[in-house]
Amino acid sequence: MTPIEVIDLSERTAWLCNSKSAGTATRSSDVFDEVLGESYVWPTSIPRASEIQVGDVIAIWNSSRMLGFSFVEQIEPFTVLREHLRCPNPDCARKDMRDRKTLTPRYKCGKCSQETEEPIVELTEDPFFRADYSAGWVEIETEVDAETCRLLTRNPIDQHSIREIDVPLFITFLRSLSQITLKPFTSRQLRIVGGHKVTNVRVRIGQQKFRESLRAKFGDTCAFTGPAHRQTLDAAHLYSYAEIGQHHSDGGILLRRDLHRPFDTGLIAVEPTELVIDIHPELRAIDQYSNLHGSQLQVQLSDGERSWLALHWQEFRVT
Repeated sequence: MTPIEVIDLSERTAWLCNSKSAGTATRSSDVFDEVLGESYVWPTSIPRASEIQVGDVIAIWNSSRMLGFSFVEQIEPFTVLREHLRCPNPDCARKDMRDRKTLTPRYKCGKCSQETEEPIVELTEDPFFRADYSAGWVEIETEVDAETCRLLTRNPIDQHSIREIDVPLFITFLRSLSQITLKPFTSRQLRIVGGHKVTNVRVRIGQQKFRESLRAKFGDTCAFTGPAHRQTLDAAHLYSYAEIGQHHSDGGILLRRDLHRPFDTGLIAVEPTELVIDIHPELRAIDQYSNLHGSQLQVQLSDGERSWLALHWQEFRVT
């Protein structure tokens, strides 16, 4: 169990945010180009839209289960030119035309049920917020169902996309998770300064550029298991991204996706002197992981990369 002193959210506000693609009343789904584990996007017009602040806790769900949680690092306001589909019925005229791609007529109004092949198309500049929460992200792998998510909020019958979480209840939930699972979150909470602000400077994650630089350096090779197809490989930081919060040119390796998360959370580590893979006892009961225990790294590392590995080892293996 995680000690209570490690989880100090007494000065925080927490939010349960529903992550979903653009509604059927618009054709421009690109505005909702959220990346799970990195960013959340919401229109400024919805209830409580302006209440989320830098430093707040954000938990992401999809109306069925919780997907993960983190801290809000930055908030960027922006506008997007979007197409809205308005009902042609003059007694309705709502922007609520549902796109039924397999039915005829294709569009149906969600308010008055008017059907048509040609809804009224309007262009408007719509304001949105985008929050970056990547550094402290904890992905939830165990089942946290919709009912549990609702019960964590201050108003369980609330139907809005953004709902305030009851912080003491959320802390109780966090205590049910292991320390190693919570590591990115608890590490990051020590580095989120107080204060509430919105910034117009967008944070560039740069993950794709980072990945391509690692492919150029190592080829399509998993550092733990050897050659692999490029689509199975992730760019993994050798340090805790939750603590550093940026990419370093000598700070990464390529890992198979099933090995990336265990490495990030310390379930897998590499002894930095001999470059021997160490599998945490929690994983050794599973053959695909236990077979890696004691094996050598499959790529050559620079002194800088070895230094980052030493810090990772110090964080997760040295007590």
